[in-house]
Amino acid sequence: MVSGWPFFLSFTKTHAKTISGSDISVDDVLRILHDPPALAGLNALVTKCQVLDPSKPNLYTLHDDLRIFGLFKKDIVYTVNFLPTSDGTDTEVKAGLWTTLKEQWRVVKKGENGEVTVSEKVTVRCLFLFLPFILFTITGAHSRLLEKLEEKIQVRCNSTLE
Repeated sequence: MVSGWPFFLSFTKTHAKTISGSDISVDDVLRILHDPPALAGLNALVTKCQVLDPSKPNLYTLHDDLRIFGLFKKDIVYTVNFLPTSDGTDTEVKAGLWTTLKEQWRVVKKGENGEVTVSEKVTVRCLFLFLPFILFTITGAHSRLLEKLEEKIQVRCNSTLE
């Protein structure tokens, strides 16, 4: 859904991943979603994650290593406020050039066979010129992020069984 024309556009996209395993619980996923460095570390673009202000332990500065047009490497610095919820985490991102993102990470148990579904709903608001690049970057990075989340959870659950 796109809104806000003519200069600033907003777009909302949802990614979801179902993780299977009899030993996987919602709490396993929540431990990662409630740990800002662990969650940020799943994003292949993130090169650095630091608490911005010790008096605000949920406010972080993140650095992304982006390739612009596949040619130029650019370090993008932005702030993220991580807000843990009972069923996931909300984030508020403030990046340069008036770009903001609001994310809602949620985890729900599906059935009795140990499946959990993790979803991320992200709303981007940015200058219309940047929207195609941002959506392209988010789609790839966040799909990979969900795959890495699944791998991390599988490893954690398998290591606790041994």
